[in-house]
Amino acid sequence: MPMIRMPLQILLTFCVCDIIAAVCLAIFFKRSPKTEQGGLSSTVFREGVARKFGMFMIVIVAHYIDEITGINFLRSFVVSTFIVSEAISIIETIGLMGVPIPAALRETIEILKKKNDSKVEENKIHDQNDQNQQEDSEHDN
Repeated sequence: MPMIRMPLQILLTFCVCDIIAAVCLAIFFKRSPKTEQGGLSSTVFREGVARKFGMFMIVIVAHYIDEITGINFLRSFVVSTFIVSEAISIIETIGLMGVPIPAALRETIEILKKKNDSKVEENKIHDQNDQNQQEDSEHDN
């Protein structure tokens, strides 16, 4: 359990920083890409906070799967993935505020986003294939 403590602290810190950055962007800069006017929306804020809670629920599920299987891999992978996602979001939001982002960091973010986008598309294809197979088997019965 102590091995996960620091990554969870990092994830929690990044989640809080992401929320603070997004609220500052909306209130002070009126540049939020989440609303038409760029300002703060209580609905968008609530949905964002709910997504953060959802992330931690996924971490909890991964933790217990690791506990059951004795593998101790899934939790670390999930936490690391969420840390990277939060870091990207923070940097993008800060960039929208006009803070210069070093080129090396921008390039790294683009690479990570492309890898993440391809994984998301790959998962969508697998999910659609699974759904089609399930529908086919239901029709056969």
